[in-house]
Amino acid sequence: MHIQLFRQMDRENNIDYNALQECIDSYEASFAQNNTIEAAINLLWWFFFLGVNITSRVPDEVMSDILSGKMSIGKGVKETYLHHFDEDENEAAAIEQTYREFLSEWEPRFQQYIKAIKKSNEWTDLADFYIALLYMLGLQRNDLSDSLNRTIGREMILTLNMLDNPYAKRFIKTQ
Repeated sequence: MHIQLFRQMDRENNIDYNALQECIDSYEASFAQNNTIEAAINLLWWFFFLGVNITSRVPDEVMSDILSGKMSIGKGVKETYLHHFDEDENEAAAIEQTYREFLSEWEPRFQQYIKAIKKSNEWTDLADFYIALLYMLGLQRNDLSDSLNRTIGREMILTLNMLDNPYAKRFIKTQ
């Protein structure tokens, strides 16, 4: 279902939220019933996909290019990294509310998934990379400023790269 949904988004440049929910539900069931690490990995991919759309306000054309493979995720994040400063206060408040609701729903789950992935010898590098991405993409809820969290995330990516983390290396290469 994940691949079908991804292909549909590529073809139609939009997302079928019912299909997305079904996809997420099936991964969550697999993780809950069988502790399937790959299900946790895919759930976190969707978390980052949805979270980036909220926090960086990725334009539809950039998202389309990412989904079609014309643009790397790293380049897409770089192109849409800064928030739009011309938003009116109501729009900014609505986006902030959506962001808070999103994190309230997902944060307990993604912590659980990252812990499971981190315990897996095969995927520990990916867990480290995902932790850095949480900060870099502004998807970490804490008392620090968004700017400081993003800086911490960038530094973590650079450190992981120095430690030969293959995911950090690939991410940096796409920049």
